[in-house]
Amino acid sequence: MKCLIPNIGSTSFKYRVLQMPEEAVLAEGRVERIGQPGGECADYPAAIAKCLAAIAGEGKTIENLSEIDAVGFKVVHAGPHSEPQLIDDDFLAAMEEFSFLAPAHNPAYIAAIKAFRQELPECRWLR
Repeated sequence: MKCLIPNIGSTSFKYRVLQMPEEAVLAEGRVERIGQPGGECADYPAAIAKCLAAIAGEGKTIENLSEIDAVGFKVVHAGPHSEPQLIDDDFLAAMEEFSFLAPAHNPAYIAAIKAFRQELPECRWLR
């Protein structure tokens, strides 16, 4: 199983692709200063597209994005959702509701999760 693990910051994005259950790192990278003057990408969708282009394609870590089985996130605050679980629309709504508790992180994670869901619709989304 190949898992993409993004680490979303307020203006940065680091990622690893792991082969599970071995936990072997197949790829890793980062995008800095997202949405900032002089930054690499204007927003999270652009940063995610850059990540996916770096890991998938001929001669890259994976041949096709369909090889990614799951995407796992470590979110800061989702109200009553404190257990590891699949991310669904209710989970995202809770993150939005509790963004006031993590204003530097929740909006960025919400934007990133939505962008990943659009780019990788067949994946499992884990928290």
